Amino acid sequence: MLLTSKSQIKNYYIFVVVVGFCWTFFLPHPYFSYGILFTMLAGFLVFGINFLISFYRFKELLQDCDPFLFQSYAKQFGPYKGKTLNNLILFMEKDRLQSIRNKDFQYFYGITNKSMHFSILSFATIIAFVVLRAIVG
Repeated sequence: MLLTSKSQIKNYYIFVVVVGFCWTFFLPHPYFSYGILFTMLAGFLVFGINFLISFYRFKELLQDCDPFLFQSYAKQFGPYKGKTLNNLILFMEKDRLQSIRNKDFQYFYGITNKSMHFSILSFATIIAFVVLRAIVG
């Protein structure tokens, strides 16, 4: 896994936003568009990969801790029937997931949740940089 704690995820996001903002808005014309590319690759891509890795481990731990909850949110069709978990479980069963008393499970649940939130936030940051750069000119 790339980012292994909630504070590390937040600090990395702040670093990417500050570097991307400075690169996008303070460098001269031919170089500023690489700041948006940097923000996309270093932010959205890294958080997305971190989410996939931590979600895979979260899925394995959920299957061990609460197999009934896993089966209720496992995909019911296709080649991965019963093996792949639906991502909506993070939104739909928040209270039930937080009530599972397993230290490793809670750790990966927190990392998975933060990675998902920061991947969405970094995508919104890319859009904001593009719009602001178009306004500034």
